[in-house]
Amino acid sequence: MGFTHSSRPRMPKRSAHFYYQVMRDNGFPLPEEQKPPYRHIPASFNWSTASASYQIEGSWRAHGKGLSKWDKFAHTPFIVGNDDSGDIACDSYNKTDEDVEVLKMLKVCHTTTSPYPGPGLCLKSPTN
Repeated sequence: MGFTHSSRPRMPKRSAHFYYQVMRDNGFPLPEEQKPPYRHIPASFNWSTASASYQIEGSWRAHGKGLSKWDKFAHTPFIVGNDDSGDIACDSYNKTDEDVEVLKMLKVCHTTTSPYPGPGLCLKSPTN
């Protein structure tokens, strides 16, 4: 077949369709019972975020915050390299307003943190 002749249309062979599907599916086709129930995320899906309080919050002993297991662990001498701790971390404790604005910008409707001995932030209604 001459690839330069416009009068001779090129038609893909059946194998081209098969290998296109292999590439699209990122591998050989799965049996029907192993295929995911849908190939897109439904519009009704609620995206959310979560964080681990120790790595995010900071606020070592602020406003009567109790000690967590991690506080005790990180402050035990010779346990953590460089004597690093979560005393400041991302300082979300003092930057809650900024964090909420970022969540609104990202259109996050639901968020939570793991259990810890301080107040929690859980947005349950959609933000505008």
